[in-house]
Amino acid sequence: MLFITPHIYQDYPESKNTSFNSVYDSYGRTFQTIRLSLLPVCNFQCIYCKTEEENYKYKIQKPDYFIKLIYKIKKIINIKKIHLTGGEPTLYPYLEEIVKGLKSLNIPEVSITTNGTLLLKKLHTLKMAGIDSINLSLDAIDNSVLKKMGTKKQFEFYDKLINEILNLNISLKINTTILKGFNENQILPLLEYCGKRNIIIRYLEYMLMGVSETIHKERFFSMFDILNEIQKRYQIKELKREKHSTANYWLTDTNYKFGIIANHSKPFCMDCDRLRIDYNGNLYGCITQKKGIPMDFSDSENEIYDKLNIAIKNKQLIFKGSSNKMHYIGG
Repeated sequence: MLFITPHIYQDYPESKNTSFNSVYDSYGRTFQTIRLSLLPVCNFQCIYCKTEEENYKYKIQKPDYFIKLIYKIKKIINIKKIHLTGGEPTLYPYLEEIVKGLKSLNIPEVSITTNGTLLLKKLHTLKMAGIDSINLSLDAIDNSVLKKMGTKKQFEFYDKLINEILNLNISLKINTTILKGFNENQILPLLEYCGKRNIIIRYLEYMLMGVSETIHKERFFSMFDILNEIQKRYQIKELKREKHSTANYWLTDTNYKFGIIANHSKPFCMDCDRLRIDYNGNLYGCITQKKGIPMDFSDSENEIYDKLNIAIKNKQLIFKGSSNKMHYIGG
């Protein structure tokens, strides 16, 4: 059932962007994409984002809280996409409602990154609410490897979920984090599984986020290592990178398209357009930013403008890692 009150967003007239792209830094970077972390917890214990040591209280914000914040931000910057993250965003009890609310603000694209475990029963209502795309985390097709990675579902579940997403004509990408000694043997099987279904897969380098440099070095599998694995079986051609894209893309000689998000080997910081908002409404101009900038929907437009300009000055020129936990502000 879709719990949406039809009139809840009537008080938000269409936002008129009064300072279009006026928030930028000395390198010409601006904000066009918002990554909104709905809550800081997850129902998985993936080895690249473990949270079992966490034991703290947090507040579940109602959708209207986030909608009001984003409505005010949208009056200042041109928001092209909002990406819902976590933690695990499907644990957020008002997921369909917030998607509906964001679409009511005329956000061109609203998407979600999820481990998928709770997604199957939400797919139809999310489609009705207006979800545009899904990034599904899937680190193997071999069940023994999935278990080793910390996944609680078997591949058969994901295969069913993927088929249902495709049947609903929701745009889908697969995200696969590659760790040396864990799932590098899944690079080719996943590429072939996705390629045959015309799904784009994106391999992610293991990020130095909330983990020791020693562990990161032991498990790091680079973009070049990933390409070498793929070239054992396929010829590949690199495609021109689109501005602001997190991934670089290639095409195999069998027309399988894949991407690599290489924060370490080939960072995209120099034209990054991402603004992050955590589950308490704090702004982060960069994933490595240590402390968020508090924001409230009672802030004036000038106050939000000033905070956005502070946030964008936190952007790094190159990704060097951070002690931040990934599940606090999303990937």
